[in-house]
Amino acid sequence: MKKLSKILVLLLLMSMTLMLASCGDSIGDRFQYDDFSKYITLGEYKGIEYKVAEVEVTEEEIENQIQENLQAAQLTNELTEGIVKADDTVNISYVGKLDGEAFEGGSGEDYSLDLANSNFIDGFAEGLVGSTVGETVVLNLTFPEDYSNEELAGQEVVFDVTVNSRTIVTIPEYNEEFIKEYSDYNTKEEYEEYLKNTMLEEKKVYAENEAKSNLFLAVLDGCEIIEYPENELNETYETAISSYEDLAVKYDMEYTEFVEQNLGVSVEEFENQASEYSETVIKQELVVYAIAKEEEITITDDEYQDFLNEALDEAGYDRDSFEAANDGVGIEEYAKQNDFYSKMLMEKIVDLLVEYSA
Repeated sequence: MKKLSKILVLLLLMSMTLMLASCGDSIGDRFQYDDFSKYITLGEYKGIEYKVAEVEVTEEEIENQIQENLQAAQLTNELTEGIVKADDTVNISYVGKLDGEAFEGGSGEDYSLDLANSNFIDGFAEGLVGSTVGETVVLNLTFPEDYSNEELAGQEVVFDVTVNSRTIVTIPEYNEEFIKEYSDYNTKEEYEEYLKNTMLEEKKVYAENEAKSNLFLAVLDGCEIIEYPENELNETYETAISSYEDLAVKYDMEYTEFVEQNLGVSVEEFENQASEYSETVIKQELVVYAIAKEEEITITDDEYQDFLNEALDEAGYDRDSFEAANDGVGIEEYAKQNDFYSKMLMEKIVDLLVEYSA
């Protein structure tokens, strides 16, 4: 079974905590307290340092981007003739035999094999180099002594391998012909200036977002939790845990087995981490809503609808097509489930913190 990466697991955990708005009855009713002082003491959030790092794009970065673009534009051709080369990818059909009998797991049809990066036993890929497409090659090989299958470890075997085709990958040359075909520009100078400006803008956005994140974290550090609101804390925690239980079912595993194999920790440790993370999420949300109340910041109905319309436009939907593509879930319900209101409020608060920053 393929393991989920720990990064993916973390992202899943983070996203799950943002899907709690549906627990309320109306848009934006989460943390609508008259008095936040029972739960949190806001620290100073005005005059905090906000500094966006200066960025630049080097010639090396432009060259690397050009090479990535060339790779993305590569052409693949499947040939049914010719001589197999060491860097080819070949389509093969093969039968492995031990003492004249085909052995389990030793045969395949229409298998794509990258000869330069083969995970077959030594001699298999090398033995195909120089053969002719359409030819059946007989490979006399020996499994390594430490091979995982004890029945095959150290055994001499024969593979009958038919090379069905070879794949040729052609990477375009970096010239004006490539530029005209894959961009709106005509010369290298124009194209490279476009790449530089695009990359510079991306770096600026990243630097600005990082500075905003650091600003909010600084404000967060200055706030103190007095008491966690029990309902919201439990909802956040239970959503995270139940989501992993659902994933375990999806992967046909027991919850305990799923956590231990994919996270590399015990269930007890995972649930302790989920509890700590839930507290962090609740603190972040309390800070946002408490500052919003202090500063009398809200999201108006017009702002909310404009946000939904812009989101639909960017995704290439109207309301009817969005609902059709999401199993009958309209944009209003989707936005509620994913707590668009809180995300919009967060943006407003961060923008306010920037205005108040030193």
